[in-house]
Amino acid sequence: MELVGRASAGPDELIFSPFSGVACIWFRYWVYAKDRGKSVWLEIDSGASETTFEISDGTGVCRVDPDQAEVVSAERRVTYEDGNKQVEEFLLGGGLIYVLGEFSTVSGAQSVASVSEDVSALLTTWKQDTVRLERRFDLDGNGEVDLQEWEIARRLATYAVEQQHREIRNIGEVNIMRAPRDGRMFLISALPPRELRQRYLRWSFFHLSVALLGLALLVWLTR
Repeated sequence: MELVGRASAGPDELIFSPFSGVACIWFRYWVYAKDRGKSVWLEIDSGASETTFEISDGTGVCRVDPDQAEVVSAERRVTYEDGNKQVEEFLLGGGLIYVLGEFSTVSGAQSVASVSEDVSALLTTWKQDTVRLERRFDLDGNGEVDLQEWEIARRLATYAVEQQHREIRNIGEVNIMRAPRDGRMFLISALPPRELRQRYLRWSFFHLSVALLGLALLVWLTR
């Protein structure tokens, strides 16, 4: 389903980008360090916000869960600190947002949620970012998360999930857009749909041209 709405901009809805402190509804970041003796930037950390935000299309409101979304045309800012390069992308509140994803309406009072399943899913997500996982839970600095440190991570994940479940039970019906469970595209864009389609058409034409050029070169080389 497609939705176009104006993003929330109230102070209670905004979060802040980690380095420049820009008030926004979503951000992601990368940190790079120079490879010793070379002029190559190596990624040493990355992450993205997981906070949902609200958009309104004039007929109603919908929460957007940005987890696993492809985000297009976000604002970008690059800063430098202690020899590292810090790259941030963020979506600002108050602007029009286009979302393509799975739409559903959930009722907090009627929802049945499994704490154990959600804790397992959250821990799996944390495991996928090993650099961030070690930075948060490798307390003795030995380069790995041992059983005691993993138990701390599990308790923290349980606390976060239980708090989220309490909040869900306290709300009424909520419209939400999220990543489709069947693997279809989940897209969040600061560009309007028409301009977004034109951009994808230009990229498709470019990649087709490159493919045809490569095929022609291959035929010429094999002659």
